[in-house]
Amino acid sequence: MKLRIFLSLIVSVAITSSAWGVTREEMEQARTITAQAFLRYMNNGSDYLDKLNPTRVSELKKHLKEKELQNLKTFESIAYPKIDIYKNWNKAQLLEFWGTTFFTNPKVPQQAQGAKRQVKSKINAMSVMQSDTAETDAIESQPQQQAIDATQEAQRIIDSITRADSIAAEAAILEASNDVVKEDFTSDSIAAEESTIEDNEETVKSKNSPTLIYSLILIVLVAIIAALIVYAVKGIQKSNKQDVRKNEDDTRVFADKEDNNNHISKEMLDEKDREIASLKAEIDRLNDVILRMNNRLSDAISEISPNQRPTRTIYLAYANSKNIFVRADSIYNEDYSIFKLVTSDGITGSFSIIENPIANKLALSLPISILKNSCQSEDMHHDNWCKQIITENAGTAIFENGRWIVKRKADINFQ
Repeated sequence: MKLRIFLSLIVSVAITSSAWGVTREEMEQARTITAQAFLRYMNNGSDYLDKLNPTRVSELKKHLKEKELQNLKTFESIAYPKIDIYKNWNKAQLLEFWGTTFFTNPKVPQQAQGAKRQVKSKINAMSVMQSDTAETDAIESQPQQQAIDATQEAQRIIDSITRADSIAAEAAILEASNDVVKEDFTSDSIAAEESTIEDNEETVKSKNSPTLIYSLILIVLVAIIAALIVYAVKGIQKSNKQDVRKNEDDTRVFADKEDNNNHISKEMLDEKDREIASLKAEIDRLNDVILRMNNRLSDAISEISPNQRPTRTIYLAYANSKNIFVRADSIYNEDYSIFKLVTSDGITGSFSIIENPIANKLALSLPISILKNSCQSEDMHHDNWCKQIITENAGTAIFENGRWIVKRKADINFQ
């Protein structure tokens, strides 16, 4: 009975060891399928993704353009179950998560919802197990098949032991019945009964003989099953170690790349900081030079008195209704010159009537039209009795937009 229980436990272990959930590789492949479909629907211009067939997200990332790299950050921000959870999943649960549950996350944009059908189709077509090498496939598939064969053989052994137990029970009942009969018979029948008992014992021995054979066979098979189970477990552990090692290598390579990028970025930032500091120093130096030059210029200007500054004389015609002198000449012009303007900076100046008969005659020909916009007097109507114009106070004019403009009229008298 104990042997039968032991065999049942072995059968359970063998059956359990042959049942496996979703592996790291399957989870990563399903995640990669979802990421590729997610990016395809996020950007209509990403049709180049249709030509790719990656099995890992890191492999997909190598071929992405700038727009898809930005969208991938949104995808990677959405959490997915850890191995402690999905290792107990079957393929239907894997399909349910990536094909439905993932897209219910509020972080998934509305335009990416159309990728669900493509994700379901591709995950449904996935193989149950994708090993990295042919050697790993052989290691994993062989122990599973051997465990199934061992399970079937162990079941046959249990059936044989059951039949052997039945035969042994019948023999025990027969022996007990012979003891009862022996008490009721007389001494005359003892010899005949002993002969019968001997025959029964030989029968029981002949019936117990197969039980011994079955027990020996059982021991051998138990040893074989135990060896096969140990072999299968070691093969699976080896496969898991290879997966873990590969993931660690991928993580290490990614971390190295990140460190390298961070190092390069830090060097570039440091170089830019140095350039900015150098430019700031140069700007400060130039500002100091400009300040010193302005100080020197101010000192030089302050040393020059107004009387020492050179002056320039400009000859003007009459001013129009907008107080703009219609003509300006650098030399006297008998046909047009009426006013003389003196300036030292070319921007402001003082003007007065030219003191000569020709200029006076020209001004007196039409005194109101010629003088009223640039001069003021108590009597602009002289009735042709005036022979000369005297400037009492010079007027002021400024130079704007290429023209001299009256700012303050000159005070004149007629004589």
